[in-house]
Amino acid sequence: MPVGSVLSPSKGIQDHYDRVLHELELFNRERFLTLREGISKIQIGMKADDIIQTMREDPSSSHFTFLRMKEIVDNAIIVELEQNLV
Repeated sequence: MPVGSVLSPSKGIQDHYDRVLHELELFNRERFLTLREGISKIQIGMKADDIIQTMREDPSSSHFTFLRMKEIVDNAIIVELEQNLV
């Protein structure tokens, strides 16, 4: 930094927190996109799930369809948590 261009302490602090805030915004945007992608994969998985289709068609099991859907979502959440631990 050239002599005479010394930042005041408050300007330096402000610049630091502006950078921190910018990094947090980028992280949150990335996380949002990742979550949206994950939800989309879950939806596609449920649409393609043969068990759900079979359960919907059978009157004796159709009322359990929601439980199967919940199982798919729960499994996806567990996988996501495990990936974030690594």
